[in-house]
Amino acid sequence: MANTFNPEEDFPEVYKVCKLFNPSIDDLEKIKQAMDREITMGLSRDHHDRSTVPCHLSYVQDLPTGRERGQFLALEMMPTNCRIMLVKFSSERDIYTSSKCVIMPHTVAAGRGTEVFTFLATIIANFVKEKKVDKDNLPLGIAFAFTLKKLALDVGILVSWTKEFGAQGAIGKDVVQLLRDALAKFPEISVDVMGIINVGAGSLLALCWAQPDTRIGLIMGSIANSCYVERVERCETASLMKAGAIFAEDRRDYIGIQWKLDMVSLIEIVSDPPGVYTKAQEVMDKFRIRHCKERDLAALKYICDTVTNRAAMLVASGVSCLIDRMRLPQISIAVDGGIYRLHPTFATVLNKYTRLLADPNYNFEFVITQDSCGVGAAIMAGMAHANKYKTDAKLFTMDY
Repeated sequence: MANTFNPEEDFPEVYKVCKLFNPSIDDLEKIKQAMDREITMGLSRDHHDRSTVPCHLSYVQDLPTGRERGQFLALEMMPTNCRIMLVKFSSERDIYTSSKCVIMPHTVAAGRGTEVFTFLATIIANFVKEKKVDKDNLPLGIAFAFTLKKLALDVGILVSWTKEFGAQGAIGKDVVQLLRDALAKFPEISVDVMGIINVGAGSLLALCWAQPDTRIGLIMGSIANSCYVERVERCETASLMKAGAIFAEDRRDYIGIQWKLDMVSLIEIVSDPPGVYTKAQEVMDKFRIRHCKERDLAALKYICDTVTNRAAMLVASGVSCLIDRMRLPQISIAVDGGIYRLHPTFATVLNKYTRLLADPNYNFEFVITQDSCGVGAAIMAGMAHANKYKTDAKLFTMDY
C-alpha cells in the first residue's frame, strides 16, 4: 500500500519554507489592488516608466464580429519554434488553417539579427509558393512572443529576446521592418505585412471571432503574457537541497542548473495520484538522482504543488483586477499554455481564486483557445487590410 505523508510532520523544513508561498485572501486582495494602481500608472503618459507592470498598447482598435471572411497569412514566432500559417475564414465558426512549424537552428538564433529574419522570410517564401498564393499579396500578421515596444500596429521595437536567442543586432529595431526588408530579397513573391501583436492579443482575437464576449487573453506556458480590452481614454501609454532538507545525500550539481527543472518536469511530478511517486522518480532520474526515498519525493511533490498553486493565486489576482477594471456583465477569457492545459490543478485553483477576488457582479469564463495566436494575428492582418484600403467588408472576400 502506498505511503501518504503529512508535510508538517514528515518534512517540517520543507513545510516551513512552503508556508511562505501560501498567500492569504487578504494578501491576494492587496496584490490585486496594487496591480490596479500599477496598471493605471502603466497606462499613464507621465508615470509609465515608474510602473512595475509594463502596459504596452497593442494598437488593435477593433474586435472581430465573427462575420469576417477571407484568407490571410500569419507568422507565429515563439521562443522554441516558429510557424507560418494560411488561415481561411469561410463561414461562421469555420476556420481552416494550413501551417508549417519550423525550429530555428541555434546557429541562426545566436547569429546576427538579419539572419533571424532572413530565415523567417525564407520559410514564408517557400510556404506561399507551396500553397500557390505567392502572387496574391495576402495580408500577413505576426504573433510575437518577445518583448516589444509598440509604436503603431505595424511598428514594434524589439526590447529583448528570451534566453534561447542571442541575435543582439535586432534589439532596438522594428521587427516588422526587419521582416519586410528580408522579404524584399524574394521579389518573386508578394506578401503584405500588416502588423504585429503579442501572443496574448493573438489568443484573445482568435477566440473572439467565435466567442464575441472575449475580452482577456492569457498565456501560461514557457512564457507568461496577458492582454485585455481597455478604454482608449485610459491609455496614455534558493531552495532546500542545500540545507539538506530533501535529497540530503544526493548530488545537486545537475539539478542546480538554472531553468533545468522545466515546466514539463514539474507537471510530471504533480501528476502522480496521492501516495504514488513513480513520475516524480522518473524526473529525478533525469537529474541523476536515483533510488530516492519516498519521503523526499513526497516533499518534492509538495513543493511543486505549493509553487504552482501560488502562481495560480497570483494570476487570479491579476485577472480579477482586469475583470473589475472592464466592468462588463459577462466576459470570456481566452487562455492557453502548457501549465493551464496540462497541470492537474492549476486551472481549478485559478478559477477558484478569481471568483473569490473578482466583483461577483461580473461573470466570467475561462475558455481554452482551440485556435492558436496565429489565427488572431491573421484576423488582425485582415482588419488592418480593410482599414488601410477602406473596403466595404470587414475583410476582403475569398474566391474558391
